[in-house]
Amino acid sequence: MFQANCSSCHAGGKNAIAKTRTLEKEALEKFLFLKSEEDISDFVKNSDVHRGALAFAGRMSDEEYKDVARFVFDQAMEGKW
Repeated sequence: MFQANCSSCHAGGKNAIAKTRTLEKEALEKFLFLKSEEDISDFVKNSDVHRGALAFAGRMSDEEYKDVARFVFDQAMEGKW
């Protein structure tokens, strides 16, 4: 799901739009106050950036949002990016 829906802007945990707002642990906590899988899922699902500009609305199920959030959280917390 991440590869198909997110990697065009977030390949390798980077951010092609806002360079300092990566998906690395420190950036998630500093810029977005995201500290859990649920926080990440809610942000992607409900943020104007993801709903509007990238038209995510309706493209992924709730379970798919959770899967992507789980992946991002794991990559960030384990320093895998």
